[in-house]
Amino acid sequence: ELTKATAFMPYEERVPDEFYRSGSKHKVLLKEIRETQRGKMIIVSRSDAEFVKALFRLEIPELLSETVEIKAIARESGQRSKVAVASNVEGIDPIGACVGQRGSRITAIMDELKMGRTEEKVDIILWDEDDSQFVINALSPAQVVSTKVTDKERKIIQVIVPDEQLSLAIGRDGQNVRLAAKLTGWNIDIQGETVKVENEVASPDDVAADQVEEQDVDTGDSKTENELEALGLSSRVVTALEAEGITTKEELSSKMEEGEKIPGIGPKAVEEINKALNY
Repeated sequence: ELTKATAFMPYEERVPDEFYRSGSKHKVLLKEIRETQRGKMIIVSRSDAEFVKALFRLEIPELLSETVEIKAIARESGQRSKVAVASNVEGIDPIGACVGQRGSRITAIMDELKMGRTEEKVDIILWDEDDSQFVINALSPAQVVSTKVTDKERKIIQVIVPDEQLSLAIGRDGQNVRLAAKLTGWNIDIQGETVKVENEVASPDDVAADQVEEQDVDTGDSKTENELEALGLSSRVVTALEAEGITTKEELSSKMEEGEKIPGIGPKAVEEINKALNY
């Protein structure tokens, strides 16, 4: 509940295909309070993996009482998340606690994530202190025949799966094995029993192809962020523009020429933009 405060959700903090209607209420993660020349700015997110973790804490009392603990989480927002859980009390099933009676708890979490065109899947994984077993669990729903640590220092583990399970273990566009690598922190070399896969080692640092552009925006390496900053606009105005998907000088010029009102951009900001664009 923000009451009189204003929050900004930058482009890179949104789930790619979510649509936010004016006046509607949404749960968000308060990610940062940023100091600007004009005061404090609240930055919120729905794409951060910590947002999924926060939703779990809202729905699952055992997490608040620390009976059950989230050990690790890996997420590709809008598509799939893997959450590793463990019990701190003997006799408590951590997966069952997260799923809830007849799936009520996990359904509530997935409903909150279901704002885009596609439904984000959430896999609840049993954490294990044995690294090999944890990797096996993380590759669920695929079955694993055997594992072998081939390079302990570089954390590389070879995983053998049945040939008919190979595509399931890798996942669409490598998503399943990529998330498993992020979740466990291991580089996973996945192979079939007889079918060999060339160069199929998933790293914890791997990024999905459709998230590379968003990552560039976040790190400041992209052309789009530099364009707006190069205009001399304040960080508040830049953040507000990015929140509306305006990330280039060309897009900004087009909006201003059309005379279209931009949410979060008031008269003073318009004056600042016009001056920057030499209007």
